[in-house]
Amino acid sequence: DLAKGGIVCFLNGDAIPVDNNWLENLVSPIGSTINLGQDLSGIVAASYSRQIPRNNADLPNRIRMTYVYDEQARDKLMGLPLSNNNLYFFSSVSCCIDLRCLEKPLFDNLVPVGEDLALGYRLISAGYAISYAPSSRVVHSHNYTMLGIFRRYFDSIRVCQNIGIHSQGRTDISDDISVYLRHIISCLSDKRPLDWLHVFAFFGLGWAGMKLGRFDKYLPATLKNWITVYGV
Repeated sequence: DLAKGGIVCFLNGDAIPVDNNWLENLVSPIGSTINLGQDLSGIVAASYSRQIPRNNADLPNRIRMTYVYDEQARDKLMGLPLSNNNLYFFSSVSCCIDLRCLEKPLFDNLVPVGEDLALGYRLISAGYAISYAPSSRVVHSHNYTMLGIFRRYFDSIRVCQNIGIHSQGRTDISDDISVYLRHIISCLSDKRPLDWLHVFAFFGLGWAGMKLGRFDKYLPATLKNWITVYGV
């Protein structure tokens, strides 16, 4: 809120830039015009870095991170045939935002988790584009436990519903799941059967948390309070 420049960059305290080009590559897309034809155009108002899993990242979380943060650069704006999960996704772990495109405050204090996703929704809905800049790389990951990933997906889906992400646009994520499954299987091709069991149990619980979060209004308060981490 105190920044007076036109562009602001965020870097989490536990994220480490991989090289000296991190900042330059992160900032470079800002202000450029994306024109994908068929009236699909917009100015890039924000960008985010690729996150490289830490050396101590366990297998399920390494698979998750390498899927979400792959090597392919891409621009996202309203009108693209993407699921809402992909269209609005944005990470503030390492990101750059053009303050000239948004009024402050950038983040909603009433959103306890997924505040960067809420910002992505705000940018895309306003007609701006978001760039994923994988040439800007930081080391960052967390080893979520089985219960931890269940709770995280539960809270995240509730936030998505509260800010309207799942009430409009293409909400079907069947294509996303198919691509995700292919990625998981490719990562497990040389692993032991126990690894397969561990990984599919991990993502199965994440999926269950997401599904349960969609029906949170029907759940008893005591159950919700036990599941949620952030009290959303």
